[in-house]
Amino acid sequence: MRPWVALTLTIAIWILSAVANSGPFYGLNEYVYDERFLLCYQRPNSLISLIIISVFFPCVTTAVIIVTSLWTFCFARSFFKDQSVIAGESVYASKKKRLFGVFGSMLLVYGICVVPGHVLFPLLEFIDLPPKLIICTWICFLFFTIASPIIQSYFRPEIKSVLVSRCPLLFTCVCCSCVHAVR
Repeated sequence: MRPWVALTLTIAIWILSAVANSGPFYGLNEYVYDERFLLCYQRPNSLISLIIISVFFPCVTTAVIIVTSLWTFCFARSFFKDQSVIAGESVYASKKKRLFGVFGSMLLVYGICVVPGHVLFPLLEFIDLPPKLIICTWICFLFFTIASPIIQSYFRPEIKSVLVSRCPLLFTCVCCSCVHAVR
């Protein structure tokens, strides 16, 4: 990704975040305090704000995540493909597997952390959900900020080698009970 594209995407995400969180200041939403969960959040006060908050913003954020992830995946895959032609196929075979591992794991994190929030939070306006389900969904939604960097760093060899040396039980093979080399 070129620097100007990355900068443009970053600025667009910042603007979208500012607009999403400043709705009550121009009359679209209102801040409410929920005593069951002990938190303050925005609640739509009109049909247009309900559509914007519950449909438009989740669709836009999910689309940005999907497009940038696929764009990065395709760029990295074409780079590895070009390099494997130059240096030989066997050199970049493990990098291709690692690339699929990173993006497959990230897809799982998106599915586990983000999708339940996008499905359940709009339903709160129409049905009364159990507090435990709401809290669990909220924790999963917030866990995305922790899980994403952990998964991305796990596939970096220098970080994985430190993890293997400090926590060998995490990398012990079930079938042969030994710690395998970091690839």
